[in-house]
Amino acid sequence: WASTTSILRSSETPNVSPLAGALFVLSTTAVALLSPTGTKSLANINDLRKKFGAWLSGGTFALGLAISGMTKNSKVHDFLCLSGFSHQSYDPTLMTVMGSGILASALAYQLIPGFSSLSPKSKLLLKSPLSLPDGNFDGVPTNRTIDLQLLAGTTIFGLGWGITGICPGPALYAAAAGVVDAIVAWIPAFCVGSYVGMGVKEALFGGGGGTKKSKTI
Repeated sequence: WASTTSILRSSETPNVSPLAGALFVLSTTAVALLSPTGTKSLANINDLRKKFGAWLSGGTFALGLAISGMTKNSKVHDFLCLSGFSHQSYDPTLMTVMGSGILASALAYQLIPGFSSLSPKSKLLLKSPLSLPDGNFDGVPTNRTIDLQLLAGTTIFGLGWGITGICPGPALYAAAAGVVDAIVAWIPAFCVGSYVGMGVKEALFGGGGGTKKSKTI
């Protein structure tokens, strides 16, 4: 784990503990493996498929972060700091991550009925995601509303991302690599912020299906 931390920072070497990184990876893996899988055989199969997909996509994501160097907080800083244009130090490479994500998502949506440009009778269309029964696409986002809840959440996320230069993906990568600050500061703060955020969401917007409605823009 310690060997991977050289790409986490460009200006200084972080405090690294390989043991802390190993314990973090083991604990998170244990939680994933020991989580309930249900009682019905179909539920078990679907849950295992979902976990396999999660492991595969998570591993691919981490590999991409490592190869591209997007675990560096300087990448975020140099992208958001527009004064870099005048100093000829602006780094636009973060756009490649966004562009690749949009491209991959757009291609994947071509396999989903109702979102695809393919013929409705095309054999390429999926009957459902592998982890769900046929005809079930409950996991596909359909909400297109831009409301106060969305704007508030994205603004707060953007502030935290810009101030620290790190978002959940690189933070988890850093924690697994044994970066002590990520393990003892960022991860706990992320958990507390998530808990507080859910409470604020419930109080202001009524949660996922509450009676309070957010103003649509």
